[in-house]
Amino acid sequence: MDSDATKSATLAFIYDREATRQTDRLDTRIALCREYAARLGWRVAGQWVDRGDAAVAERRPFWIGMVAAMKHEGQGFNAVCLVASWERIAYDERDRAQTPDRGPRSVLVVR
Repeated sequence: MDSDATKSATLAFIYDREATRQTDRLDTRIALCREYAARLGWRVAGQWVDRGDAAVAERRPFWIGMVAAMKHEGQGFNAVCLVASWERIAYDERDRAQTPDRGPRSVLVVR
């Protein structure tokens, strides 16, 4: 498969979380992920953001929704979850190590 085919076959799913009402940092992180996908020629399927208490809960509804979307919409594509930093998924390294069992197979940190 050539590089153009690989680019068009990659579908990016952007995830973030923000426990505070502050949106500037969140908007910056989302923009960073969108720019990364655009630079690589990847199509963005959407963005999923857990906010408030859901952002720090063990079961985050938008994370779960994104994983389901990746399984459904990502069929036939190289589906990739983009995050600005690993902390967007989990602060604790042990939790991050378990992420592949509970989430997408491919997670790329864009910073």
